[in-house]
Amino acid sequence: MRNISHYIDGRIVEGTSGNQSPVFNPASGEQTASVDLANPEEVIAAISAAKAAFPAWSA
Repeated sequence: MRNISHYIDGRIVEGTSGNQSPVFNPASGEQTASVDLANPEEVIAAISAAKAAFPAWSA
């Protein structure tokens, strides 16, 4: 089954929390993937990357 990782600062980053959540097709109810759940450090990294990218993105 497909696993969906994080996308942080332009890179695919595999989650390190060890926790995942199922992803379901809403039309069929079938589980199609699982998604990594972030730990606090991964959340902070994503927020920091977004803040750094915002000035160029919004120009």
